Amino acid sequence: HLGLYKLKYLKNHYIRNISVHDEYVELEYVPDFLAEVSEIALERSTTGDNYSVLNSSVSIDPPTGSRPYIIRDYSALTSRSALYYRVSIKNTCSNKYSTLPAKTILLKGTNQAFNNDLDWDQSEIDEDNILGYQLSRIIDGDTTAIYNASGEGEFVDQNIFSGNSFADVCYIIQAEHKTANTFRNDGPFISSSNAVCLHPTPKAIVPNAF
Repeated sequence: HLGLYKLKYLKNHYIRNISVHDEYVELEYVPDFLAEVSEIALERSTTGDNYSVLNSSVSIDPPTGSRPYIIRDYSALTSRSALYYRVSIKNTCSNKYSTLPAKTILLKGTNQAFNNDLDWDQSEIDEDNILGYQLSRIIDGDTTAIYNASGEGEFVDQNIFSGNSFADVCYIIQAEHKTANTFRNDGPFISSSNAVCLHPTPKAIVPNAF
């Protein structure tokens, strides 16, 4: 059974990218085109263990041209925790196989009067090498890079005002990653975190003497 033989090797089907959007998490899934696939499902976990199959609020768009499967999870609460995903498939013999996991990047932030404190966790996609992280400020739908990092970390943004404006300041962080697997010949790719918007709230200083 060719499909059964090929799917023993998880590298032959994989999640190649994962990004958080305003209303959903989007994954790019590359199948093993030699496998006889009868069923595809998306699985999710908040810890990397005990995955659950998502039976609703999921869309799966089939490959078109060079584009792989596009799978979206519309039920994800991306600002609460990082989320781990796997794509599981069954072949025509009802044997089940799952990809290696892909994890969203969780970006968190708090306003500290005149500063915004931001921190993020590690990206994880298959067994890709993470080449670096770029923290950006979102302005009118455009992103402007403000900090580069080699791993998970934190950053204090001390430039949060636009003139005298107290408008919200929004951020995302993106990870560039590329596979180390010689079987694959794609990438690098950019995975994006959830967006974080913070409202500057400078505190008034009242003197205790005049």
